[in-house]
Amino acid sequence: MKLSELKERISPKNRFYAACVAALVSVVVFIAATQGMVAKRHTYAELKKKELASFYTLRDEYMGEKARFLPLERKLLSPGGSGGPGGASSVVTVIEDIGNRLGIKDRIKSVKPASEAAGKGYVQRPVAVEVEGITLNELVNLLYRVEYHRNVLMIKDFDMKAHFENPDLLDVTMQLVLVTRGA
Repeated sequence: MKLSELKERISPKNRFYAACVAALVSVVVFIAATQGMVAKRHTYAELKKKELASFYTLRDEYMGEKARFLPLERKLLSPGGSGGPGGASSVVTVIEDIGNRLGIKDRIKSVKPASEAAGKGYVQRPVAVEVEGITLNELVNLLYRVEYHRNVLMIKDFDMKAHFENPDLLDVTMQLVLVTRGA
């Protein structure tokens, strides 16, 4: 059977219905394909949103850590600080300076340097300090001066006990570390 004969056998009304059904099937197939692509894009977008949220979490954590170390970095890189020109080259000098300011230099019984340790871009210069017969107020002032000294000073070990002759006084042994910029 030829196409022209087939056209004659099918009425124009049925041809119209066939064309409508074909168009409707095409539209349904197009909508289904588009819906599948939209679902994939939606899943991809959700994945990217989760990645972005984890990035912001890491960024906030980084900014918090950076804020915590920023004062130490400023001290280390300041002109009068440990790492800049004019900074203290010795922990002994720093301890003597603090002792003179507090008036307890005569009660600092020993300052023993220990071996230096190098880190990434900085050097740690530790000393063992023994102070005998100081009051609690003098100890608090000493610790305050150490913490807020223009150089980066850290207290690694700390031991405090009552003085043998006078229980109102304290004997303190601590290890102080001066942090300076490496060469």
